[in-house]
Amino acid sequence: RQAQDDLNTAVLRDLQALVIVDSESPEFRALESRIEWLNLRPNEATSDSTEIGYVSIDSIALECERIAAKVFRSDVRPIAFQGIYSLPDVDTTMETLGRAVLHRMGFCQADRIYDRNRVVLLVSGFVPNGGGVFREIKEIVHSLVDCGMKIDIISTGRIETDIAIIETHFADPAISYCQLDHTHGSMACVSEALTIIERLAPDRLYPFITHHDVVGLAVMQQGLARELLFDFVYDHGLSLGIHSSSIDRIITKTNSQASALALEIDPSRLVILAPFFTARFVTNPYEPLRNGTLTTASAAARSYKVETDYRYSYFDILAEAMSRINMRHIHYGPISDQAKKNFLDRLSGSGVAVERFVHIPWAPDFGQSLVDEGVDVFI
Repeated sequence: RQAQDDLNTAVLRDLQALVIVDSESPEFRALESRIEWLNLRPNEATSDSTEIGYVSIDSIALECERIAAKVFRSDVRPIAFQGIYSLPDVDTTMETLGRAVLHRMGFCQADRIYDRNRVVLLVSGFVPNGGGVFREIKEIVHSLVDCGMKIDIISTGRIETDIAIIETHFADPAISYCQLDHTHGSMACVSEALTIIERLAPDRLYPFITHHDVVGLAVMQQGLARELLFDFVYDHGLSLGIHSSSIDRIITKTNSQASALALEIDPSRLVILAPFFTARFVTNPYEPLRNGTLTTASAAARSYKVETDYRYSYFDILAEAMSRINMRHIHYGPISDQAKKNFLDRLSGSGVAVERFVHIPWAPDFGQSLVDEGVDVFI
């Protein structure tokens, strides 16, 4: 077994030197820990097997997933929220592994003919009440269907999805849905997804992958579709995959998103497309100070995003503003009962009428709700 361990150590050292390079990166340190473990474990006697030890691509994918998943840790989350949090070495490594699988399949991009009436959405799964991403995907899908496109949704299964969600929201005959079985292993899922997309030859590929979905990241391969469009989701401070060289264009929603990304990647790859890009109303429905006072609003799909004390406390800033300004504030999204009670007690103790704070746990049509509630400023 010593020979196997020596070879594994050599492969890991090559990954550090040739792929990761930066000795201060979390990826480099993670591999260093693995090397130390190989060097310290007892050298037990092995059989006379002539097999050569090696590091499997599944084990590399698993290590990349572990690194990306650290963004969920309570000690990392406050740091991640303070700025953009990307993993270039994880992005590059998984793109390389996916490309290796694609080449083993015999994929050839030359003279490839794309189906201009077909689009593939690569998702991690669906959570209807998880925030704006699900609504955005629905709008994209149904807009494309209205244009006569065929839509294939491929889920990596990283987020468990009830089939009833698909039947309720994506029941159109032009839409097909396929969910991979992630219990078969990461790279088996990558191979299955690549095989499906290679056969479909879509005009466009839209990836919507979650923070640690390295399978979806590996499937993002240049040439599978005529164009690969990456929708930037700035959540937990992390957007997995932004360093993938296979992406043709990255779609951002605001100037601040584009400015943050421009520090990490080539700005020429960025496109700014505001959420309200299309005209929804014949005339402008906004009426300033419709409620007789300034009405502000903010939103968070998860309660911890406002209940955690990051660099600035959400409730501290809100309490200070409401004590100084005669304003009404609406919060969209869940808040724990205790956090809400503490905040209302704080307002009351400062002489602020608690009725000036409005809590809306969920709005089916967020944009319309902002109009209906007479919001003047969205924070």
